[in-house]
Formats: sequence, C-alpha cells, structure tokens
Amino acid sequence: MKTFFVKFWWHLCVVVLALFISVSATAQTTVTNWLPLKELLKKWEPVPFAEIQRQAEAGEAQAQHYLGYAYAEGLRVTADPATGAGWYRRALKAGYVPAANNLGVLYERGRLGPSDDAKAKEFYQFAAERGMARAQVNLGLLFEREGDRSQAFRYFLQAAEAGDGEAMAQVYLCYWEAKGVAADHAQAMEWLKKSVAADNPFGECMMGYRCENTEWVGAGETWHQLPVDLPGALHWYQKSAAQNWAGGQYHLGLMYLEGKAAAQDEARGLELIRAAADQDHEESLLELAKLYARGIGEPRRENETPLALLERLGKWEQLIFRHQYGLGTPRDLVMAARCCAKATADLADKVEFNGSNAGQGGTPIIQTSDDRHWMSGPPYHAALADDKVMRVLSVYLKAARGDGAAA
Repeated sequence: MKTFFVKFWWHLCVVVLALFISVSATAQTTVTNWLPLKELLKKWEPVPFAEIQRQAEAGEAQAQHYLGYAYAEGLRVTADPATGAGWYRRALKAGYVPAANNLGVLYERGRLGPSDDAKAKEFYQFAAERGMARAQVNLGLLFEREGDRSQAFRYFLQAAEAGDGEAMAQVYLCYWEAKGVAADHAQAMEWLKKSVAADNPFGECMMGYRCENTEWVGAGETWHQLPVDLPGALHWYQKSAAQNWAGGQYHLGLMYLEGKAAAQDEARGLELIRAAADQDHEESLLELAKLYARGIGEPRRENETPLALLERLGKWEQLIFRHQYGLGTPRDLVMAARCCAKATADLADKVEFNGSNAGQGGTPIIQTSDDRHWMSGPPYHAALADDKVMRVLSVYLKAARGDGAAA
C-alpha cells in the first residue's frame, strides 16, 4: 500500500509539473509585436510572397498571420478562407493574439461554413481578454446584436479607454441612445470628439450627422432645435468618405445630390452612393434603386436595376406595388403575387390556427408555433369570429410560401 501511494504522488507531481511548464511556455511565446492592419499590410506588401511563405514555414508568427489574411481576403492570391484559417491557427499557436480575432471574424461571417456566433465569440473573447481592442469591439458588436447591451457597452468602453477610435464612436452611441448605460449626451459628445481626434472614419461620419441633425432642447415654448451646421457636416463627411467609410460616402453623396453646403452635383453624388453600395451599405443600395428609378444614372450591371436591388434588400412591399401598378416595369400581377408570397413567408412559418380558445369565450385564435404571441381579443376579435375563415387563412399562409395564386 505504501508503494502505491508513493507512485501515486510521484505521478501527480509529474502531471502538475507538466501543466506548469505548458502554461509557462504559452505565456513566454505570446507575441506582443501586434501591428494594426494598415501597418501590417504596408510592412509585408514589398516582400515577395514566396519569401513570406518561407518565413511563415520557419515559424515567423507575423508572417503566418499575414498569410492568413492574404488567403482569407484574396490578397495577392485566390481567396481561400480555409487555407487562411489554417495560417491563422498556426499564428495563434505561435502566440500571435490578433489571429484569434480574425478567426472569430471568419466564423461570424460564415466564411468557413454556416455562420457560427458561438465559435466567433470564443475567439473574440480569447483576444479581448489579452488586451486586443479590435476583438473587444467585435465582441461588443456581437453582444449588441444578441441584445445584451450592458455587456456590449462594457467591451466598447474597454477598447475606447485603450485608445480605439471606433470603440469611442460606439461608446458615443451608447451614451447618446441609452444603450447599456444611462443616457448622457454631454458624455456622448466627449467620446465622439475623442473619436474624430483619432481620425476614425465612423466617428467622423457620426460627427457630420450631429452637425446636420442637431439636438432639440428646452421644454414647452422654449423647445427649439440647436443651429444646424451644414458646412461642418460637409467637412466631416468628406473626411470619413476619404477613408472609404460607406456611411460617410452615403451622407456626402446625399449632400451633393441635394446641393447642401455644396453646389448640386448629381454625377458626384451618384459616384459616392455607388461606392457605398459596393460595400453592401443597405441605405446606399436603396438610394441607388431610387436614383435609377428617377433616371439619375444607369445600372452598371443586370443585378443593379431598381427591381434587382429591391429584391436583394427584401423590400417586398415596394416590389408588390411596382409590379401591381406597372411602375418602372410592365404591370405583372403574377409577379406581384409572388412578391406577396415572399412577404408572407415569415408569417406563414410563425402563424398557426389552433381552433377556439374556450378560456376567452370561444374566440378563435391564431398563435405562433412557440405559443408566445397570440392574435386574439381586441382589435382582432371581430376578424377572428369564424373558425372556417381562420382555417382558410392559415392554409393560404402556408400555400403562399411558394404559390403566387394563393398569395
């Protein structure tokens, strides 16, 4: 028995020592020479690609990270996100923390298969806890999309206090719109000023918006809007657009189209709106559809016609109206019905007829599949008065998913 305990304690000590060595090795190999993306690209751009690969194969973590980005984004090579992820993993194993953030981006955007927010969060969390501001911003944006605004604010503030300009603009929005923190417009503007001082294009766009859309203050008879500063808005939008920020391009384009603080210039306005639309900026895509419909500019390709853009954005109500009344396209009721079917697809998946509800005096109901949302009682009572009508409606909704006539 004594021999058994001696062997047991000996093996336990070996395991503990191995764990200690493993943790120590990881800490010692953590790379701290992180570079912002612009500096990273600038550093490696003049280096022959074969030389970068040689250094990466030899274990140079920064070269591995650069190769990850090159393959993931199609820089200097054909885009191959899987190969990019492989290089990111090698860089991360070598201690290059930004590689974790970039792996998170690939998972969140669905570049390695279906979008995986849980996996993305793991990688963002890893990099964020090691002080990477960009990962803290990405983690904040992920929490915000999930509806956890207090957590989002926490990570935005961490990155902002570390000097990240975009995080500063996000903190501004949190204070201005009371997202995860009590509203405080004075505090919001302080952070926005810090963001533009850091030359952040998002912050510059927001500052332009604040100049153009000033606050209303006072109460009662003293309630009034603060003076609008259109020249200031033009200045900040120009700075933002110069950094290829889609929001800045969009708002600057509108100013040229409308002749605000600058001579009206439809060609320049169209050019800017197109530049933002090419970055999948939703408002710009919708504005581009409107411009083409008004005869300003010509679609550059088939998938840029007003109808194609509206379909891409899922603006089914507008498409129904256009097809039904022949606006910008020949009148086509079948196409209008198909668009109606698209518009009702989500509703058809959620709504189900479940007969009369005895607990409400026999009132027929429609409820969602998860039993949380009920369409019964005022103002629906009269409309839901007939079981047969509701059964027919339920069937029509199901059929409308793929049948224009049913829609």
